Amino acid sequence: MFKLAHGSAFFMFPGKLNSFIYKLFRLRRPIRSSTLGKHGEKLALKFLKKKKYKILRKNWRYKHSELDLVACDKDVIVFVEVRLRDKDALVRGVESISKQKMAALRRACYAYLKQYAPNVSTYRFDVIDIEHDNSSDSDTIYHFENVKLF
Repeated sequence: MFKLAHGSAFFMFPGKLNSFIYKLFRLRRPIRSSTLGKHGEKLALKFLKKKKYKILRKNWRYKHSELDLVACDKDVIVFVEVRLRDKDALVRGVESISKQKMAALRRACYAYLKQYAPNVSTYRFDVIDIEHDNSSDSDTIYHFENVKLF
């Protein structure tokens, strides 16, 4: 079976034959969105560490919501949402956060503060927007600090 996915060709054959065809023609396998998400979170983690942020939690869950990263910038707790998009995407990652997602993130932030930092008075919400270029495997990172969430 021959299919087109995201502008590139990929084949579906049973087992080892599929792997052999990819190696023979040096084709790139389609990337799953969960794999891209993990890649984006790793990039964001490295980026924040370079900026001297202290990472407190990764992928902290509250009910049906998840905070990608919780960090500390000096005396401020920073909640970070990581958005990875293709460089040709029509909407940037920071603009792709829906009202429902914002409400869920807000609830998760308040739950985190209540559970782990009840006396903290300074906190903010940041978005790390990563533009991913499939053709060159390069990434461009944009850090939006103090995005309106609260």
